[in-house]
Amino acid sequence: MKPTSTGLCRVNTRVAILVLLATKACGQRLEIGVRGAARLTSQLEGNGVSESRPYLVGPVVQANLGHGLAVEADALYSRFGYTTSSRDIVGDLYTSRDRANSWQFPLLLKYRFRSVGQRLYVLVGWDPEHATGTTRTNALVVSNPYDPSYTITYRQYSVDDNYGTNHGLVAGGGIELGSRHFRVSPEFRYVRWKNCMFSIYQGQGSYLAVPQNELQLLLGLTRR
Repeated sequence: MKPTSTGLCRVNTRVAILVLLATKACGQRLEIGVRGAARLTSQLEGNGVSESRPYLVGPVVQANLGHGLAVEADALYSRFGYTTSSRDIVGDLYTSRDRANSWQFPLLLKYRFRSVGQRLYVLVGWDPEHATGTTRTNALVVSNPYDPSYTITYRQYSVDDNYGTNHGLVAGGGIELGSRHFRVSPEFRYVRWKNCMFSIYQGQGSYLAVPQNELQLLLGLTRR
């Protein structure tokens, strides 16, 4: 799917409207802060080397609805990248590198268990992901089998690309710790993406793909 700036704006607008309406309706205080995450699952499968950052980071907004319920919206940034290379029958080396900025905008419904003082919670939600600003670079290195020190590098092209907007379903849980005004919340999230954010199938068993299953360990710090 090729993205448009209009489509991404619609996603952000919907998230903001839902959070603001919930807060206004319930008359509860808004919690704002920052959340960081580490991916516990592989970021690339196939014939390549992942150069993606293993972490995500960004702001978080939470509206407490009462009765143990809350709505949370995040904006988590990460950097995607990989390098792959192959040789042809004459020994020439082909190298391809990709770089992109990836944003996740999870919108979550949380429930705190009253039996444990509303500290433990579970969550479910929807997670749009948008990757943009991609730079793809391909290079060809020509060698001479009769002269190992002889190489010529031809840069074929460098082009901006877009991976588009992906969507995932989220489930997880965590615990809230801290005082009346500050909360620290470690949690786990599982995301099942509808599609691979990126995939290339080159035949003869050669492929590259971002896995559709993602497990995250997160830590949030919010203030009332």
